[in-house]
Parts: sequence; C-alpha cells; structure tokens
Amino acid sequence: MAEIMFETFTVQSLYMAEMCYVAQDYAAELESYASGDGTRGQYNLSDGEQVSLGEERFQCPECIFRPSLEGLNCPGLVELICSSILKCDVDCRPLLYNNIVPSGGSSVFPGLVARLSNDMKMRLPGVSVQVDDMPSRQFAQWEGASVLASIDHMEGFWMTRKDYQDLGADAVNYKFF
Repeated sequence: MAEIMFETFTVQSLYMAEMCYVAQDYAAELESYASGDGTRGQYNLSDGEQVSLGEERFQCPECIFRPSLEGLNCPGLVELICSSILKCDVDCRPLLYNNIVPSGGSSVFPGLVARLSNDMKMRLPGVSVQVDDMPSRQFAQWEGASVLASIDHMEGFWMTRKDYQDLGADAVNYKFF
C-alpha cells in the first residue's frame, strides 16, 4: 500500500512540477479558460497515455494564496508572511520585508515569486518589499537542517529516532517542554 501511495504521490508531484503555474490574475485566468482561450497542458504518462489539464494548472497553486478555495479556514501565504513579520521587533521589519525567500517544492511553481511580490506590495503600499528567487529553493529546508545538524553544540535541540521509538509522540513534550 505504501508503495502505491508513493507512486501516486510521485505522479502527482510530476504533474504539478511540469504543468502547474501561479496565475498573476486568478479571475482573469478563469475567464480566459471559460471563454475557451486558456491553454491546456498535455502530460505524457509512462504508459503512453496523455492527460490533459486545463484550469487545474493554476487552480491547485492558487490554494497557496487562498486556502478557502479548498474549504480550508486558514490564512494564505501573504497573510502568514505579514503576520510573522508583525510579530518581530519593529526595527527588524524593514529587513525582513526586503528578504522574503520562498522555499520548498511549491515555491518553484512558475509565477509564484512574481505573484507573491505583487500581492505583498499591494498589501503593504509604501513598504519596500523584496521577494528573492533563490535557485534550488525547493531544497532550502533540507540544506538548512543539514547545517544545523552538523553543529556540535546544537545536539540537544533535536531528538533521535530511538528517543521517539522509545517514548512515542510524548517524547516531544518530555524533551522540549
């Protein structure tokens, strides 16, 4: 079962990586497809079958900005970034607004950096905002974690697999709280 789930996840990831993009104007993009002007994407499966994608190409990534489209009651990316920065010291905020670095697999969707930059600037008129388009950003968390893991004096800040196996989920509370 896990193998099937992994294969399904892998195929879905390939679809998304090759076919999806972030619309700069979601409503206009929807209208374009509704009027028949939208460009459909063709994805070739390993068995030779073709899958045709239309609005799904930009509707899936739109949930990053508007989770409510999927019925989720949570803030979108712009709201999360603004909320996080507002929790920081006032003196640090300009530096943080000028150093926004999207990371993770979804950050490589074409158009994400431009859309995030535009949405941040619309939300914060008069504030200098810079969103960086860092290469290999889909691996940034892993690279950062590997750097932390290699620092000797950080050893007490994580738990081992054995700790987790011995204590279960309560290991987190026991060790860190």
